[in-house]
Formats: sequence, C-alpha cells, structure tokens
Amino acid sequence: MSTDLSHRHVHLHPISVLTLTAALLFWLSGITFAQNDTRSVGMVELTGEGAQYWPRWRGPSGQGIVSTGNYPDRWTATDNVLWRTSLSGRGNSSPIVWDDYIILTSGRDAGQRLFVEAYRRSDGTLRWETEVAPGPPERVHSKNGPASATPTTDGKQIFASLGERGLVSLDFDGNILWHTDVGTINNSHGPAGSPLLYDDLLIAYQDHRGGGFVAAYDTATGNQVCRTARQASVGWGTPIAITVGDHDELIVSSQRLVQSYNPITGDELWHCDGMLREVIPTPVVGHGLVFCASGPVSYTHLTLPTSDLV
Repeated sequence: MSTDLSHRHVHLHPISVLTLTAALLFWLSGITFAQNDTRSVGMVELTGEGAQYWPRWRGPSGQGIVSTGNYPDRWTATDNVLWRTSLSGRGNSSPIVWDDYIILTSGRDAGQRLFVEAYRRSDGTLRWETEVAPGPPERVHSKNGPASATPTTDGKQIFASLGERGLVSLDFDGNILWHTDVGTINNSHGPAGSPLLYDDLLIAYQDHRGGGFVAAYDTATGNQVCRTARQASVGWGTPIAITVGDHDELIVSSQRLVQSYNPITGDELWHCDGMLREVIPTPVVGHGLVFCASGPVSYTHLTLPTSDLV
C-alpha cells in the first residue's frame, strides 16, 4: 500500500524529521496502537543459541543492545586485553561471533582479492581464511573499503555479501557451500549494506545507478527466491525485519523513502517520504515506532496530509 502525501509542505529540522518519519511509518501502514502500547511493533530478534553470541550486524537484538551485565568498558594497551592478532587485509565490516569463532571479511591487493576469515575467540589464532571470487576491484570511496558488509551466521552456515562479487555461504570449516551472482553494481562510493537472515532466507538490498533491488535468497542453495526492483540510485543501509501486530515486515530506509516489504514475497506494503539523498544508518525500533535517520543537512522538507495523524 502506498499513500500520496501531497497536500501541505512543512520545513523541519533533522530531529523533527526523525520523529515525524517514525510517526508516519505506522500511520501509513494502517495500524492503530493504544497510546502507551510499546509491544505492537518490535525488531525480529534472535532467540535460542544465537542470542548468546553476536552473529550479525548490531548483534542479536538487531539494535546493538545487549542485556544488562558486567561488561568491561575501559581498555589500554594491556587492561582488559586477552590477546592481540594482526590482520593482513583491509575491511570496514564488523566481526561476528559464534561460540569460539570470530568471523570477518577483508580485501587485499586493492580489493582484487576478497576473503572470509575465522579466528579463535579464545586466543585469536587463525582458524582458516577462504578467498572468494577474485577479480577486478570495485570502485570505492577512500573512506570505504573492499569489504564493508558485516557477515551473518545461523551457527551452521556463514553468509557474506561481497558487493559485485555476489553472496557467498561457507561452512564452519571455511568451505564454500554456494556462491550467487547479484549482477553488476554501479554505486558511488561502493557497496556497504549488510545482509539479513530471516528464517530460511538471506535478504539483501542494493541501491545503485544500474537498477536498485531488494532480493531474498534460499539459505540452503543460494537460489534467488524473489527480487523487487527499486528506483533509488544511491544507498548503503542494512534492512531490518520487524514484527507489526500479527505479521512481519521488511524495512528499507534509503534515498528519499522509507519502504516496507513482505519479507517472503518482496511485495511493497507501504512507503513514505522524509529521507534525504544519501542514507547509511540502520533503522531502530522503540516505543512502538520505527526511527530512521539520513544525512547531515540543516533542514529538509516533509509533505503531510491535511488531516491530523492522531
């Protein structure tokens, strides 16, 4: 469902845009919440064994939040340092953790060679490194790198997005299980968004000048299950899965729009404007709302309907 907001124009500072965008999201999706109901909307969090580790971008909660505990919050060259290991490659991705494995991606030889690597969490020694799809490097910004997407795992397979080199699945011994092409990517600054595991699907979106898309792939085979074309030409964000009442939605925050999709079919459920041109931040969920942020400007413009939202 899409809605045309074409009646009034309001100029807002960025903080106001964040708040109003969050409110608009669920007004557009046609869902009514009780005034203090903070349970109707929530991130699809990891449960079971995965909740014990850090198996994806922003952890089991999907929001970089962990349960209360006694965590170290101070480091020096020696304080709270158990071990230190040098890395030979370059990458902007975050490491993930499962059991005694720390897994990350890296690029070498100016991005011509891309690797998935695994280290022992207990002592930092290298378990294995696997090269995936060597070839000509993608064009990337100096602040970006050849390996910027954070991998993810379900404890059985490891999944990584390598930009134009495609998606790859490996087992915990470093063997490639499948490698899937995603097509040519023409994105200024290079790719960066991390893939999302949702049930038996690996979901990724990529906005670029060659034709953006959001797509889901079978985790067992790498076969594409669905692919929906997108109009945005730039964007480096990561999708999230949320539970809204009795169903789940896939949220993509990118150039100009925030959009919701059916995570299984790829059908668009709704969209609203309010974003700016270049969007990197991952959406977060709280207080029954989804909050989305975009780039740094002094103000932007948001179109509102004539009727009240409340």
